[in-house]
Amino acid sequence: MGSQSAGQVWRGTVTRVLEDGLVWVVVPQLMGSEPLGPMPSHGLTAVDSPVLVVLLGGSRQDMVAVPDPDARFAEVEATLAKIRTPAKSWWPSGHPGVEAISNEWDPDRGWVSWIDLAKLGSTGDLAFVYPFAAGVAAVSRPSGWQMTVLLSGVSGVTGLQPRVDYMNGATRDGSNAMLSLAVWPDWAYQVEHDFILPAGRAARPTFVALGVTASAVGRIGLTAPAIAAKSERSQ
Repeated sequence: MGSQSAGQVWRGTVTRVLEDGLVWVVVPQLMGSEPLGPMPSHGLTAVDSPVLVVLLGGSRQDMVAVPDPDARFAEVEATLAKIRTPAKSWWPSGHPGVEAISNEWDPDRGWVSWIDLAKLGSTGDLAFVYPFAAGVAAVSRPSGWQMTVLLSGVSGVTGLQPRVDYMNGATRDGSNAMLSLAVWPDWAYQVEHDFILPAGRAARPTFVALGVTASAVGRIGLTAPAIAAKSERSQ
């Protein structure tokens, strides 16, 4: 192990936990794959736990193992990263606009998919879709949907068209709504309207940015849409 001085710290991994709380630890910097121990530990009960091995005195008998705070922090960060990732997101349809979409958490609205118009790389009428359930309506029925469209510094776009497409393996447009950009480039629109979902079809939320030009700038934010049979809606 060589000569070591008090106060030195190494990273290691617990390989064995004894009944009296002592542990054996692999410290690659000191002994390669050969475990060191037994040594006292503080709250370590699981094999493979990442630890810090601290030398309190001048010999191997003066070593103690404590939980590695950086490893725990990394574990927490990994968990939070999963929580921060939305289960569903708006997605470009028929054009390569993936890099233009980012998802941000809003404490009031939940997950918002933001479309950066300057990063789209395409012009014309550009559609975006939201994942939809594959189930279809047994019979025609009245349905309704809600979502919020947020605008931030938008220009170079003719108009906006939130809609619900009727799906059965192919797209059939329906339930169209038009939002004007002539007066309010920075605004929040609450979309809410009813439609008849045909029998044998599923509803797919769709959003179209109409007349996108090469000089289009600003951001469009889309919240997760809420779609349900009209009698089921409680928003």
